[in-house]
Amino acid sequence: MVEAALLTVFLLAVLFVLRAGEQFRLSWRDGRLLVVRGNVPQGLLNDFADTLRRGAYTRATLVGRRDERGVRLTASGVSEWDLQRLRNQLGHNPVARLSQSGRAARRTLGTVLGITWLAWLMARPDDFV
Repeated sequence: MVEAALLTVFLLAVLFVLRAGEQFRLSWRDGRLLVVRGNVPQGLLNDFADTLRRGAYTRATLVGRRDERGVRLTASGVSEWDLQRLRNQLGHNPVARLSQSGRAARRTLGTVLGITWLAWLMARPDDFV
């Protein structure tokens, strides 16, 4: 029993450390964009959604991580061409604007833990872009 509790605490600590530098996490599925974590201006969300729609992607994940120069965007499920376009769109938004305003992820168990599939399961229709 003690081992299970220690393992749980360890896994939560690892999850916290891995997600500590994330400014935002977005998930794209079948034409809908969901803010899983963080705040993102609505205009930037619309730009991201437009780029992903034009690329005809079915699934993608966009992660903005803080670094010494601002926010760096990484993505999975997106071509290098479209990733550069997404980075250019992000570059038009100051870092301060990303953290102060915008559409915030609705606080559910999935968004608190940063578990994307759980965030999608608990999302309401008005949570999508």
